[in-house]
Amino acid sequence: MRKTHHHLLRAISFLVAFAFCLTGTAQDKRSAAGRIVQKMLQRYETCSSYEDIGTVKTSYSGADVRAARKYTFKLYFQRPGRFRFECVDCGPQRKYVIWQNIDKAYLLLERKNPERHHDWLGRYIAERYRSLAAAIGAGADVSAGAAHTVPSLLIEDLRGMFVGVADLTDLAIVDEEAFEGVDCYVIEGRNPNSGPWQLWIDKKEFLLRKVLRRETFEDFSTVTEECHHDIRIGEHIPLETFDVKLPAGVQVKDVEVE
Repeated sequence: MRKTHHHLLRAISFLVAFAFCLTGTAQDKRSAAGRIVQKMLQRYETCSSYEDIGTVKTSYSGADVRAARKYTFKLYFQRPGRFRFECVDCGPQRKYVIWQNIDKAYLLLERKNPERHHDWLGRYIAERYRSLAAAIGAGADVSAGAAHTVPSLLIEDLRGMFVGVADLTDLAIVDEEAFEGVDCYVIEGRNPNSGPWQLWIDKKEFLLRKVLRRETFEDFSTVTEECHHDIRIGEHIPLETFDVKLPAGVQVKDVEVE
């Protein structure tokens, strides 16, 4: 009886110690994930320039819908105050450009079929905004969030307009995986307004290589995969990159947004 009691105590002690190790491991992963994300934020906040080529694919699924859309974008940024985000063939838009060259920010949309949709607006929409945040907010749906993801890491003033990478909570390392030959931490975080996000962060350079977002609505759900390729940090970008030429005859409309 005494021997059985002794074995029981040893078993309980082992289980308690094992549970403590598991808890410690989970806490370590959360702590490490927070440090990795902070290093990533510092990397973007301190770079003098940034450019990449990206892709966004959104898949829709539900009882009455099953579809996907994909497009390619380019992002250019240079301190202070120079910015350009451009995508071609994104949904109903043939072209979508947001840019800023020190002063005010601009938005240019070219529609694919203006005769079928919003004919009164014409083929082109060109608008001027007081701030880059306002211009990005005006076209947020067009870019499926890509016009905000990395720009909000580069420009702190863009944070808060939408939930972004810097706002995720309950961060934890869930895997380690190579993305296009680059070893990455896979970190999961919770978006307080939707579902979980996963981030692929370069182990060496602490650059964001991929984002996976899941959202659930009443009648359908979406999965958005945003990938960043050919990332260049601190390289020279010609100034004419940030001087977008409007099509002939297109007039810019000033938009006042609080």
